[in-house]
Amino acid sequence: MYRRTLLSTSITAGIVGAFFVIRPFQPTVQGQDMRIETEVYSGNARQPVFENITLFSDTSVYDFSRTGPEKITVYDRRTGRFVLLNVASRTKVILEQNTVDEYVEILKKRESLTKKEPFLFNPKFDETYNEATKQITLSSDQMTYKIKGTPSKSKESFDAYIDFANGYSKLSATDPRQMPPFARLEVNKAISNREIIPQEVERVYKPSNGVFGSAIKAKTKHFVVWTLSRKDRQRIDQALDYVTEFKEVSLPEYYGIAKSQSPTLAR
Repeated sequence: MYRRTLLSTSITAGIVGAFFVIRPFQPTVQGQDMRIETEVYSGNARQPVFENITLFSDTSVYDFSRTGPEKITVYDRRTGRFVLLNVASRTKVILEQNTVDEYVEILKKRESLTKKEPFLFNPKFDETYNEATKQITLSSDQMTYKIKGTPSKSKESFDAYIDFANGYSKLSATDPRQMPPFARLEVNKAISNREIIPQEVERVYKPSNGVFGSAIKAKTKHFVVWTLSRKDRQRIDQALDYVTEFKEVSLPEYYGIAKSQSPTLAR
């Protein structure tokens, strides 16, 4: 049985022939170049439980974990492909966009989960927006989001952010330990409509039947920098080397879970 954790780690993915990523330093769409540093806090904790850095360059996005085992997610925006990299084990997983979408559809149909906590699989929010403070509030009896944001420096940067946010949210459906993506996708819709990039996101979740625990609070802080440093570009180069060098493994092996926990895709 799936058991899903309720703290999503952030907005918080090589391949020869199967996956092509534009090498950095090519002046294709440099208007979207940016770095987002993310800190995730649980409850009232003063220290983050998770940190990562997300780099947007050209038509690709690179997400680097800074907490726990070093893992990198590389996302090709042109194809919707993810490559997940585990640096310690030198392994990778390749996920096409249609594969990720299929995992999302399978998750929607898992009655053993949807009956226990229906809201997580079909969330409905009331939305308010404060233009002066750029704060979006999404509220319901079970879950409330408060999102403070800032206008993007360019349309290219904003489009890249929303594209990655949607893809990364759906990616969580491939890992049975993660929270379902559907509430976060509603947040992404609200952010897209208001055309802001989040700086702080607060979430309070109250499970309806206690199956997923008591009320859970989480806060995510995002620090946006509208350029990439030399060190950032070195990180990207290293990630691209890993993409071509690492051994491809199955999704359950990559996540370190039993095959029985991972949904079987129709073929």
